[in-house]
Amino acid sequence: MFNPKIIFVLFFNLFIVINPENMEIRETREAFELHKDDAKKCKEYIKLLENETTEELIAYQAMFYFMLAKHAWLPPSKWNYFLKGKKTLEAVIEKSPNNVELLYLRFIIQTNLPEFLGYYQNIETDKESLLKALELNTLKDEDLVRRIRKVVIKEEHQE
Repeated sequence: MFNPKIIFVLFFNLFIVINPENMEIRETREAFELHKDDAKKCKEYIKLLENETTEELIAYQAMFYFMLAKHAWLPPSKWNYFLKGKKTLEAVIEKSPNNVELLYLRFIIQTNLPEFLGYYQNIETDKESLLKALELNTLKDEDLVRRIRKVVIKEEHQE
């Protein structure tokens, strides 16, 4: 007799063994979506991602810094969190300038920040890179493809 729970657990564990890095990235994406509006959770994820070496995970740490800037009350705190997020994200993009996920994250931030912060220079080039990646169909991560489509299409309708 087959137990569906056992089959699910075996299948899930097999998937993790096959591709643990993608799983960690997906979990972090989901965590960001779920907890970006909770300052306490943002701080927890920043600490959790502190020793990461994967470029994408470092970029998500930067995203949590940006979100802390949104939640901070005092202008100096807002500014410091913003600068930390920007510095972290730009440093990781400098190491890997063709990483589509990093460009996607920068695109999200730059299209959502007030222009007076002066962090909007890459919107058009990042958008072009994202559209090109979608057009060439080179991305293997369907979750990332879905997220990029959602953001880029939303942005195109706002123009």
